[in-house]
Amino acid sequence: MIPASDNQTFRLMFEQHALVMLLIEPLTGEILDANQAAVNFYAYPKSKLCGMLIDEFDSLITEQLATGRKAFSEERNHYICSHRLASGEERIVEIHLSPIALQEKQVLFSIIHDITERKQAESELRRAQDALEIAHRELHQSFAREQHLAHIDELTGINNRRSLVELTEREFNVAMRYRPPLSVVMFDIDDFKQINDTFGHFIGDQVLQRVTQVVRTKLRSSDVIGRYGGDEFVILFPHTSAQEALPLAERIHASIATIRMETDKGLLTFTVSIGIAQTIYSSVPGSGQSDTLENLLLRADQALYEAKHTGKNRTVIFDSK
Repeated sequence: MIPASDNQTFRLMFEQHALVMLLIEPLTGEILDANQAAVNFYAYPKSKLCGMLIDEFDSLITEQLATGRKAFSEERNHYICSHRLASGEERIVEIHLSPIALQEKQVLFSIIHDITERKQAESELRRAQDALEIAHRELHQSFAREQHLAHIDELTGINNRRSLVELTEREFNVAMRYRPPLSVVMFDIDDFKQINDTFGHFIGDQVLQRVTQVVRTKLRSSDVIGRYGGDEFVILFPHTSAQEALPLAERIHASIATIRMETDKGLLTFTVSIGIAQTIYSSVPGSGQSDTLENLLLRADQALYEAKHTGKNRTVIFDSK
């Protein structure tokens, strides 16, 4: 409790202080006295202001007052709420309440700060921070989408050439370091130019999409497929030798053979040719890297070329002989 031994000094301070001050009856919430700053702030005549209940401005304080002395048993109590002025305007106020003994009567000494502008500034700052966070999140999502699109072939939805090369380099470097087998399968659609010339490029695009969809259902989770260019595709089979990749390639042949596409120019079927190559390791430890990524892809391309020129619709494993 704050003693008020010098009532005259207290009254002088109370009346002349620029801060809004009220004396409140603890149990009822009745305003017993108000200084001139309070009269100016609330815009009520002092004769009307004194005698009003605090809940006529805001119910929050009255709820606290209604609990009686227990609510103000601590030395100071502090609240932030809104008060409605005589004009009807709402202001956000910060209220400090202290029990004091004044002329042998216990009252609540209240100091009220108008913090409306501060709270509005805080609210605007929060809105600005929220807007900034939303903008940052949208920018991050946009960047992620751009990154995704930069690595995905727009037509087929699989890795584009750039992404495929990056993934192939990564898998090749792992294979060169730890020496597991790595096979590359390269395939394209037989007579694709004739399909485009006969059925049109729109149907040609649909063929590429159907082939991609079917092939992806035959791959393992560790396998990687990408569009190398035009109608040419590359599949990486990590930890897989060329002989182990052969039945996987044959499943691709069989699945593509089941594709039937109805067009306005009749039924369309097609086949693919496939070339397989695998990494080569030096038989002499410490003799240096015996293979390169360029050579690996070149061998797969040569195997594909041989499949094309030996009848198409077949799989060929690269043979250095």
